[in-house]
Amino acid sequence: TIIQSNYDFIIIDTAPSMNTMTMNAFTCSDSVLIPMFADLFSIQGLAQLFNTIQAIQVYTNKDLKIDGMLINQFQVNTKVNQKLANELAKISQEQQIPIYRTIIRQGTAIRQQQVQQDSIFNSSSNVARDFEIFIEEYLRKEKQKQSESVETIETLES
Repeated sequence: TIIQSNYDFIIIDTAPSMNTMTMNAFTCSDSVLIPMFADLFSIQGLAQLFNTIQAIQVYTNKDLKIDGMLINQFQVNTKVNQKLANELAKISQEQQIPIYRTIIRQGTAIRQQQVQQDSIFNSSSNVARDFEIFIEEYLRKEKQKQSESVETIETLES
């Protein structure tokens, strides 16, 4: 479309609920990135999310892909979070959906920046650094996908 041709990426950030806005975002998107808390409710909600994405693929957007899951607000030194992260890894393998290597740690910086109505990237927090590392990882994967796509086209043409 006209809008897509003007941008490399268009990011639609929706609330973590299955409402009309989320459905519309899935319908007009190429792919979905799933930010995940390493908690029981998030893991339980994955089944509903996968079912919803499959329905969107059937009825409104057959090309919708899941790019991967991003573990967010992770408490590094807790056994519970480690156990839940391991559970996410199992689900990732079963569903063949990658988990990004970067993990966004829990920190107060996000709440502080929200109160100040400022970007997380204007802080020098660990959380801001985690997001920067994730963005680099995401862009690397996208670049790799694009070069694989070009190689496939060149192979088909020869």
